Amino acid sequence: MSEEQQYPSVGKQASNIVNLIQDAISEVMKGNQLFVEPEEEERRLSICRACPFYSAEDVRCRQCGCFLKQKASLTASKCPLNYWVDFETATDFHP
Repeated sequence: MSEEQQYPSVGKQASNIVNLIQDAISEVMKGNQLFVEPEEEERRLSICRACPFYSAEDVRCRQCGCFLKQKASLTASKCPLNYWVDFETATDFHP
């Protein structure tokens, strides 16, 4: 599978990063923490590892293109498929 097929376009990935940075700045400006607790980071990563969009080779998400070790650590981050929030009720993904 080529790089173009594995991940969203470079433009979409750049847009995702810009949105994440804006959300992170907004959270910090509200007085919220920038980083999640280590347990939450690991919970998120374990969900990612079981996801069909997970690239173990790159530790990236093929849905959004993000590098997951960094993304999972930020409080403002969200899974593009809402698995981090709605994992227990997700109907289209079962690890």
